[in-house]
Amino acid sequence: MALSLEVTHVPRSEQPFVRMRQAAMALAEAMDGVVTDDAGQPLSTDTMDRIGADLESLYDALDSRDLSAGSAQARRLFS
Repeated sequence: MALSLEVTHVPRSEQPFVRMRQAAMALAEAMDGVVTDDAGQPLSTDTMDRIGADLESLYDALDSRDLSAGSAQARRLFS
């Protein structure tokens, strides 16, 4: 099973990565599985934290260019 997130399409206020991370962890626990990257390598809590921090930087960059995630402009540009 794969989960993906279109960062530019979901407003930051909805905390999409946090929610996706929680869902992935709950699914992995319920299915006796693990959360991995595209190459099948397990993602540690530290790695997930770094990804979250990187996404916050991306949100900041989008905001600074008036392309806030979830906005009509961002959805058009990144579709």
